[in-house]
Amino acid sequence: MENSKLSIYYKILGISEGAPASEIRSHYLELCKKYHPDKLQNESAEKQKEAEEHFRLINEAYEILSSINKAGFDYKSKPDTSDMEARDIGRAYFIKGIHFYKEGDINNALDAFVNAYRKDNSKPEYIRYVIKCLLTKERRLHEAKEYCLKLLKIEFYNAENFYLMGLIYKNANLIEAASEYFHKAKRMGFNNNLVDIQLNEIEPKSFKKKIKKIFKKST
Repeated sequence: MENSKLSIYYKILGISEGAPASEIRSHYLELCKKYHPDKLQNESAEKQKEAEEHFRLINEAYEILSSINKAGFDYKSKPDTSDMEARDIGRAYFIKGIHFYKEGDINNALDAFVNAYRKDNSKPEYIRYVIKCLLTKERRLHEAKEYCLKLLKIEFYNAENFYLMGLIYKNANLIEAASEYFHKAKRMGFNNNLVDIQLNEIEPKSFKKKIKKIFKKST
């Protein structure tokens, strides 16, 4: 990343170049309080949009400068921050994707989340949202499964990931596999209400009663 761009980040936070970590964080928190979108809900749509963009830039500046500071880089030595720049771009794509997702624009949300993942494939939340978008597309369930397998490799302990795999199998009408993943998610502590809704759809009550009778007879 060029020093000219780093200079812009320092200006965004209103601090001098090479400022210590304490000063970077202090100014960042002050600006967050001032420009947080939630504080401008009564303003015009245009002002809210400006605030959101300013807030994004504040977070971008803080992420880059704090990363450089933690790594012990000398600002004047032209550090190689290409990896940090990629992560930052990935984050920007992700924020953009969330905006589209909340608006119901799944196609643009999916494009943004995929780009976020390509820039930084270490973030599980990027993959999760790719999967959530692909779940709305019946013909792309195979892609959703591939992404979910990647997700489980890097975040095996997260119950939501098993729930998502259950949804994929359910949408593909592979009920036994779906049931297995939903029960796994439930055992791991995922939202019981959500899991139960899915299980009630694929495991009729009459079937559950039969299972209970079998277990009673066996005991």
